Amino acid sequence: MIPIPLVCRLVAIAVTSASAGSLPAPVEPLTPSVEDVREAAPGTIVGKVVFEGITPPRRRIIPSADQEVCGGMREVDRIVLAPDRGIQGAVVYLKRVERGKPWPKPAAPARIEKSNCGFLPRVQVVPVGEVDFVNSDPIAHTVHLFQNQTLVSHVDLMHHHRITKSLDEPGLYRLECDVHGWERGWLYVVENPYYDLSRDDGSFRITDVPPGRYTLIVWHEYTGEESIPVAVTANGGASVHVTLKR
Repeated sequence: MIPIPLVCRLVAIAVTSASAGSLPAPVEPLTPSVEDVREAAPGTIVGKVVFEGITPPRRRIIPSADQEVCGGMREVDRIVLAPDRGIQGAVVYLKRVERGKPWPKPAAPARIEKSNCGFLPRVQVVPVGEVDFVNSDPIAHTVHLFQNQTLVSHVDLMHHHRITKSLDEPGLYRLECDVHGWERGWLYVVENPYYDLSRDDGSFRITDVPPGRYTLIVWHEYTGEESIPVAVTANGGASVHVTLKR
C-alpha cells in the first residue's frame, strides 16, 4: 500500500504538469469597451429658453396690396413669452453630431405653405434636401430665400401652385415675398435629427443623443443666435438653461 503522503505528492505533481503543458490557459470573460457601452446608452438634453429684457412692442402690419386676401392693418407679437418669460418657438439644434440615430423616413418632403399672405409655419426646422413650397392663396407670391444678406434662391408661386426646391446648404434661411413686403418666414436647415422647437413654456427636449461634447445652437428671430457648450453623459444626459436677450 502506498502511503497517503506519497499519493498526495503524486497528485500534486500531475496537476502541476497538466497546468504547465496540456491544459489551455483560462479564457478572460468578454467585457464591452467604454465606446460600446456609450453607443448603447444615449442620453437626453432637456432645458428651457427664457428671455431677459423688456418685452418689445408688437409689430404693426399694414398690407399695401391684395387686401381682400391679405386682410387689413393688424399687430403681431415679435416674441411670444410665457408668464415666467419662457420663449415659445425658439429653434434648439445640436451641431456636428457625427453618429447616432438616423433621420425618420418622411412621408413627404418638408412643406412651406403660403396662406392668407403669410408663411405656415412661420418658423420650421427641416433636413437638408427637398422642400415643397405651396401657394394656397388665390393670388401670386414670389418667395425669396436669403442666407444672411445673400439671396440664394427664389420661387415664383402662382395661385394654388406647388414647387419643390432642394436646399443642400445647412443653416438659417430668411423667407420674404417681394409682392407683399411684410411677409416673413424662417427655415432652419439641419444635418441631423437632434433638434427641437421650444414649447409654449419655453421647454425643449432632445433625445437619443450619443455621449460626448457638443455645441447647442439656440435661435429666435427676435434675439438672434446663441451657442452653448453641452456635455452629454451615457445613460443620463444634460440639463441646460438658456437665456436669450437683445
